[in-house]
Amino acid sequence: MGKKEYALKVKNLSKTFFVHEKGSRSIRDSILRFYQQKGELRKIEALNDINLVIPKGEFFGIIGRNGSGKSTLLRLLMGSFKADTGSTIKSNGKMIRLAMGLGFDGNLSARDNIYINGSVLGLSFKKIGSIFDEIIEFAEVQNFIDTPVKHFSSGMVAKLKFSIARFAEADILLMDELFGGVGDIAFAHKSQKVFKENLLKGKTIILVSHSLNIIKNNCDRVLLLDKGKQIAIGSPDEVIPIYEEMFEEELKERNEDIKLRQEERKAIRVQLRNERLLAKKEEVEKYQNERKALIEQARQQRIEERKKRIEELKRSKEEEQKRKEQAWKAKQEKKKKEIEIQNLERIKLQKRHKRLIRVLKKRVNDLEDEVKTLKNKYES
Repeated sequence: MGKKEYALKVKNLSKTFFVHEKGSRSIRDSILRFYQQKGELRKIEALNDINLVIPKGEFFGIIGRNGSGKSTLLRLLMGSFKADTGSTIKSNGKMIRLAMGLGFDGNLSARDNIYINGSVLGLSFKKIGSIFDEIIEFAEVQNFIDTPVKHFSSGMVAKLKFSIARFAEADILLMDELFGGVGDIAFAHKSQKVFKENLLKGKTIILVSHSLNIIKNNCDRVLLLDKGKQIAIGSPDEVIPIYEEMFEEELKERNEDIKLRQEERKAIRVQLRNERLLAKKEEVEKYQNERKALIEQARQQRIEERKKRIEELKRSKEEEQKRKEQAWKAKQEKKKKEIEIQNLERIKLQKRHKRLIRVLKKRVNDLEDEVKTLKNKYES
């Protein structure tokens, strides 16, 4: 069998950063260094002499502690960082860094985010237009095409991001953690199947992950980095035990420190508990004494209030009796005046009647005289 064609070659790869230190300084020094652009340079060797060859179609994993240089290596492979002089990176095929949601904007609609995210993944607008309906249908967001993504649930956003990412066109995929199997149960099963059968099939995968199970179950080979150095490279069964052994002493010391801190915390908790109990006891006693004093004070206050209420009731009854007597007298006076007025009006009425009777009698007499006069006139 012939030699397998390579996808990526890395030789003598190193990366050194020079960082200006900013320690404690006076205001005068800060001003001078601001204008002079001076400061102590700290040399950080992020990666040192990395060598590897990754054949086409290989699933290659990178593991290591935080700060070991994993992300720096991905950035160097992508060209985001410039490697040190003498370093060599050769890639055989189109390479992209695959991350769900790269370029996503919550204020934009699903339609706009599909075109932006697809462009980040290297797809042309024409290509995106041809697969647009398929992306929407797979993501199950047909009714929300023009809705801003910020109104989507987290599950809907994850579905849309995966639906776009699965169309990434590249020969080499650089990935931070594996993201197949997103969304609800039904979609997770569908996306996991598509992820393995379509997205990863026939491609070279370089995966950085902290999950040793994912590395063991998916990777053909693994690179172990520590403090920027290449510790081991080989199958997961060979490299993962080395990675775990590196931490045995550190874990042992850490466990001892944890145990010591736990004992110290336990002693502190016991002391604090005793102090709290004592303080609680004193607080209860103080509360009981205050409660007794308040009860006695309240009793005396109730007695005084009862006396005041009795006096107020007595005074109120006396005042009420006086008001009733005054009202009765006023009523009698009113009746007396009304009777007097009625008598005066009756006398006036009687006088008017007498005057009216006299007037009527006089009128009758006058009429009789007129009748007699008229009678005598007709008879003559």
